[in-house]
Amino acid sequence: MANQFKRKYDPEICKKIPDLFHNGASITSVCLELKITRDTYYAWRKEFEEFNEACEMGEYKSEKYMERLAMKGIRGKIRNFSAPMMIFMLKNRFRKTYGEEKKEEKSAADTLLEQIVLGKVKVVNNE
Repeated sequence: MANQFKRKYDPEICKKIPDLFHNGASITSVCLELKITRDTYYAWRKEFEEFNEACEMGEYKSEKYMERLAMKGIRGKIRNFSAPMMIFMLKNRFRKTYGEEKKEEKSAADTLLEQIVLGKVKVVNNE
């Protein structure tokens, strides 16, 4: 039986990579769509600049989606929204933006987001 996750790199896949990350999709979900392993995903990112850029844009799309979801949740527009779970997901899935390398390096944006999500700061919707 052939390995279904063995695939040769094709630059054409770069065109669809960003859209594969829509709706907050994870790297795992994208790998399954592409029929590649995570190891292949990271190897291709190192080896092929166009693939790396497409993946980076896709990950930005995923992060943007999750941030919008968080904002809906803290505004009370999502029933049974869990602020602690959202914080956990943001910090773990988007470590470059929300991760904590060292406590003293925590950015003002991270602190503000946590305060908003935990309801310590009220968000006013001026729409």
